[in-house]
Amino acid sequence: MLGVDYASGTRDAAKLVADGAHFVCRYFSTPGNPKNLTATEAQALHHAGLHIVTVFENRADDALGGHAAGVRDAQLALGQARACGLPDDRPIFFAVDFDCTPAAQVYVNAYFVGVASVLGHRRTGAYGGYWVIKRLFDNHLISYGWQTAAWSGGQWDPRACLRQYDFDKTFGGLQVDLNESIGTDFGQWPLPVAPAPKPSDPAPHPEPKNQSPFTRPVAAAHRAVRKVWPQPVPAWFWRWAEWRRRGRPAPRPSTVPRVIPPWAWVRLAAMS
Repeated sequence: MLGVDYASGTRDAAKLVADGAHFVCRYFSTPGNPKNLTATEAQALHHAGLHIVTVFENRADDALGGHAAGVRDAQLALGQARACGLPDDRPIFFAVDFDCTPAAQVYVNAYFVGVASVLGHRRTGAYGGYWVIKRLFDNHLISYGWQTAAWSGGQWDPRACLRQYDFDKTFGGLQVDLNESIGTDFGQWPLPVAPAPKPSDPAPHPEPKNQSPFTRPVAAAHRAVRKVWPQPVPAWFWRWAEWRRRGRPAPRPSTVPRVIPPWAWVRLAAMS
């Protein structure tokens, strides 16, 4: 699905939808920052039919602050998310908005350990270039990845659920960055409800194992009679049908009526 992200002010949700957007990525940061998502904006976006993905970014290199910075930013993000109505089972992405080198990765790893200590691993997501997203996934530090084309050299990590592939584009008359979602769960809010499974046909009743040569045809006869005689069949009918099927000269069972009704002969013919 096509989505957009923007950091400055609000956008006309109707224009975004008209141009084909299905979701928007919006920001949390330090309190009072005008780029922050508000409850009013979230309601307007949802009312227009747009899903929301949230990302925390104050300064581009805050992740270099290590564990303490991760705890601090996660606490800020969690408070703002709850104020906007974000459910407690939806993730928040945290931005690594610079070309992270292998030497700096140790600080970034510690930052996301701090984030997960507040949100939990299943709610922890990261935004960044190919290498930082790859390293975070490889070290099992994030559950969601939002990869940007910047600092990626044309590579895409297949585990990333969002891809930011173009920048500073006019969309719906506004300047935005363009994104695409990968898969059904890319951290959006609300998460679409899966359709209820269609009821399946009832499984056929298996015939009992080790049936005798006489029991097996009777079981088949039961199924045949039910097709043409759906209402309950008297118990004597089955005893009489078995007596006729075997062709035995023995007297009919005492439970069988002396006068066989016409319908019984029709059912018996349907069984053969």
